Amino acid sequence: MKLEFSNILIYGLGLMGASLSLALKQKGTSASITGVVGSTKSKIKGQSLKSADQILTSEEFRSTQSWKDYDFIIFGVPVDLTVKLISELPTDFSGIITDLGSTKKKSFMRWRPIFHLDTIIFLLIRCVVQRNLDLNSQTRRYMKDDFVF
Repeated sequence: MKLEFSNILIYGLGLMGASLSLALKQKGTSASITGVVGSTKSKIKGQSLKSADQILTSEEFRSTQSWKDYDFIIFGVPVDLTVKLISELPTDFSGIITDLGSTKKKSFMRWRPIFHLDTIIFLLIRCVVQRNLDLNSQTRRYMKDDFVF
């Protein structure tokens, strides 16, 4: 099954989020990728690395964007923040949501009451982050065998 997305949001454009974004671009996705970062300093760094088509701070995102603008949302932030952010999603959100962590069961149990669902299908994105791993090697890891789009 091949999924086509037009607007991807990576909320948490750190090492894993930026690497994923770069890998998607290298794979030739036509989707627009927006990344959200926590500070202006991180935004400037992300822009210099061209790690997404558009990079916003969390404050900019809240004031200018709508969750419904995206058909695929990937969270690259801690679980507690992910759960908080998901509670802000409209209950009729129809896109796909996942995170970059390995906490799908914990996340599902916390998201379940928000969306009143018995089942959520999670897209598993396997990622291994090692100490001192640079952005280019993490991007190569996604490209090699861990992330197929």
